[in-house]
Amino acid sequence: GEILGEIAQLYENAQRYDEALQLNKQALAAITKESAPDLRLELEWRQGRLFRHRNDISEALAAYQRAINHVEIIRHDIPLVYRNGQSSLQTTLTPLYKQMADLLLTQASTQSKADKISMLRRARNVIERIKQTELEDFLGGRRAIHPVRNALLDEIEPKTAILYPIILPDRVELLVSTGNDIQQ
Repeated sequence: GEILGEIAQLYENAQRYDEALQLNKQALAAITKESAPDLRLELEWRQGRLFRHRNDISEALAAYQRAINHVEIIRHDIPLVYRNGQSSLQTTLTPLYKQMADLLLTQASTQSKADKISMLRRARNVIERIKQTELEDFLGGRRAIHPVRNALLDEIEPKTAILYPIILPDRVELLVSTGNDIQQ
């Protein structure tokens, strides 16, 4: 599985996305869920990127979500090293979360009202997960921080607005929440 994954990476780098996707699928099929957790994370993440290049958004989102779910399972086993005020976990995994949020925000702009609100909230929750991880790492010992912030963001007074900036590599998105509504 690892060798197939490495070859898939080479094909992805060469922008040969169809071949990379086939090899990546084979690599995923070759490993069991219990073995090589870091490899499974890497393969699912690559799968998300490759599906995105093919403009298969639902498959891309599903692959990103599997990768993020896998991070949540193994992240306490990943050793932390701090450089320039950031943990190795942040440096390594923040791009995964931001890529998923970016895809959700891009797709939200093309959706109907209900689907758009759902995608915007999901994007915001992905970014909140990054912040929660940063806080847990900062406090040391990765103590469990209860994610109460999302409930507070969703249950605001109708005449109150919350401005929520999301900083991505190529742009800044601003979400505005008022009451039960959220706009991009």
